[in-house]
Amino acid sequence: MSNRNPLVSVQVLTFNHINYIKECLDGILMQKTDFPFEVIVGDDCSTDGTTELVLKYQNNYPDKVKVITHKENMGFIENSQSVNKASRGKYIAFCDGDDYWNDPYKLKKQISFLESHRDYGMVYSDIYMIDEYNETIEPTTQYKELKKQYKSGYIFGDVLKSCFINTLTVVVRKDTFDRIHSIVANDKEKYWFIYDYWWWMHISKEYKIKFIDEKTATYRIHPNGLHNTNSFYDVRSSLAKFEVIRSLNKEDIVSKENKNIIGKIAGSMIFNPKIGIKNNLLALNIFIKYPPSIPFIFSIMKKKIKR
Repeated sequence: MSNRNPLVSVQVLTFNHINYIKECLDGILMQKTDFPFEVIVGDDCSTDGTTELVLKYQNNYPDKVKVITHKENMGFIENSQSVNKASRGKYIAFCDGDDYWNDPYKLKKQISFLESHRDYGMVYSDIYMIDEYNETIEPTTQYKELKKQYKSGYIFGDVLKSCFINTLTVVVRKDTFDRIHSIVANDKEKYWFIYDYWWWMHISKEYKIKFIDEKTATYRIHPNGLHNTNSFYDVRSSLAKFEVIRSLNKEDIVSKENKNIIGKIAGSMIFNPKIGIKNNLLALNIFIKYPPSIPFIFSIMKKKIKR
């Protein structure tokens, strides 16, 4: 690894991605930039040859690629934190081992924006979607609905409603990302449920976020991917969203619309068995603190009736 400090650290989390990891790393290494960047690979004890392949990349690109291996499977949080601790860049980019970047100027475009817009903490873009055989997937109804939500600015309320930010396209300021990681560092068992959506909710709470309307990366849907593992998101999603709204203070709420959204989320969790009775009661307190307006409640009911 070069002693020259990189401007960007690209974090790659991988586990048993032997069929995909080469395309992932090649897509990162092809980036055309006028600044140095590094690739930090966190291999979570793969057993299919992924470990051996990423170590070859480290040997072939010693000034660019660093591999962190684990003797046993650590899971998302531990693997992510070990990679983040090793990252030296001013900015952090992401690409899981089964996805890849298709735009050789992705990093240059995104870093150029962040360097000239200090009030933005993060940037993301659109994606292509493929299957395990590299065949293009036609946009699903869910994807079309999420795409309608792509936007820039203070979008905390929008992010709270749904996760439409594509992680494989994100570049975020390292100091911002470190603060998010520090929340978890002292109590990893308490925060066992976190995943990328939790990061974006916390970051959008404090910073403006930029959407670049280009497809800079390719997301792969395959049987072993997390998006096909419903159990991963089943409880995590509710707890992640609930933890974020619990962390809010009045000064965090910048609009009446956000208060309505928080009240609606809290109201939906009062009787949610997935978060436990104690959290149900806390959700009731939040609902009382941020009650949705009557017109807002009627608008939600109207949407549900239409569906």
